[in-house]
Amino acid sequence: QSVILKAIEQVATLQDFRKDFVQIVERHGWSHEGGRNWRSRVIFETNLRTSYQAGRFEQMKELAAERPFWRYRHGDSRKPRQEHLDWDGLVLRYDDPWWKTHYPPNGWGCTCTVVALTEGEMKALGKKSPDRAPKEEWRRAPPGLPDSRTPKGIDPGWAYNVGEAAAGQVKMLSKDELQGAKW
Repeated sequence: QSVILKAIEQVATLQDFRKDFVQIVERHGWSHEGGRNWRSRVIFETNLRTSYQAGRFEQMKELAAERPFWRYRHGDSRKPRQEHLDWDGLVLRYDDPWWKTHYPPNGWGCTCTVVALTEGEMKALGKKSPDRAPKEEWRRAPPGLPDSRTPKGIDPGWAYNVGEAAAGQVKMLSKDELQGAKW
């Protein structure tokens, strides 16, 4: 993780990160399929996007009194997920519980974002009021992954708000809570 922080603080490029990444992989004896370039790009881009969205969340929360409506925007992913396309343009209040699990990024390679709107900007989109959050369909994690529940459209392990996590506001469910959850 310190390599990622270094990359962010020094505005490092992917090439800079790869130099450190190669040393870390060799030091720990890690191996991975798909080659180091693929793996290092995924790690680098995921951490940068997650950090960016956590900071964006804090900025939008500070402006919530003036810009209380948040609009989900689909990013330009190479392989767009249908649910993310379906959520594109969805406008909800900043405090809607849906954001606890659907604030982006919502998976590996997700480039979605959220834009804060004033009431006037929301109305200019043709909306008299915020939308209703889509009904969540929960699913179990695929075999081989830790037992957890994830909303449909969210990759396993990504059903949390990165902004709240960065601020220490995310409560992870205990094993007992997971076992007692209604699937």
